[in-house]
Amino acid sequence: MRQRRSRWLTPQDRIVKEFEDYLRTERGLAPRSIVSHLLTVRRFLQEACLTADDLGKIGQETVIGYIERHARDWSPSAGWAMCSSLRAFLRYLHHRGLNPRMLAGCVPSIRRWKHATLPTYLLATQVQKVLDGCDRTTATGRRDYGILMILAKLAAQVTTLTLDDIDWRAGEIQVCCKGGKRARMPIPPDVGAAVVAYLRNGRPKSSCRRLFVRTRAPMSALRLTVRSLGSPKALLIEPASQVVDTEERIFSVAAWPLSFYAPAQP
Repeated sequence: MRQRRSRWLTPQDRIVKEFEDYLRTERGLAPRSIVSHLLTVRRFLQEACLTADDLGKIGQETVIGYIERHARDWSPSAGWAMCSSLRAFLRYLHHRGLNPRMLAGCVPSIRRWKHATLPTYLLATQVQKVLDGCDRTTATGRRDYGILMILAKLAAQVTTLTLDDIDWRAGEIQVCCKGGKRARMPIPPDVGAAVVAYLRNGRPKSSCRRLFVRTRAPMSALRLTVRSLGSPKALLIEPASQVVDTEERIFSVAAWPLSFYAPAQP
């Protein structure tokens, strides 16, 4: 039965089948990874019209030309996976003696910046939409609104702000800049009003000197973490959003620059 099936296999099918066996038995890859590799290899062989007799003729020009034609067909992650599959296949050819050249090294790397798709700024209407999402009738809402106002108007790292950083008489706030430097900035009236509303009717009593603290015990410094938003239904603005998790509730902040947020504490 196996001999009959092998007779019906095309030369390209035999190459793919042998590569599949190699990935499973010698590399020990998971079935899902194997399927991904085989799809890429099959496309590569079909486009290059390669058979078993032509494997030794594969050169650097063939590999690079294929990648240049298809690197932008899908997302950066898919392009990166395509290059990874081609490297594995080219290593296999050299390992089996089917190609005298070690071509895996000529496969270029496709950069896939984690937040490359995020827009560099938001329109004023988009920012206002996020601000309107805060329920300022609650203490948590007033705190969140104050955080977002500082992010939107001052681009300051809110987790580093303390009560001592605000000079109410001078109308200035001291913020942390790049390189650990600190700078004094004027407080816009609407930002000042949002912070005052939080301090008077939102901030719980706490010995912590950080400006924004948790609303539930322990009343310690607030930690903000930025993570990708999982559910497409929760996106405020397409195509990309981020979530600020205040450990108590989650509100969406669509694509604000990540430098606005301090990293989560361990």
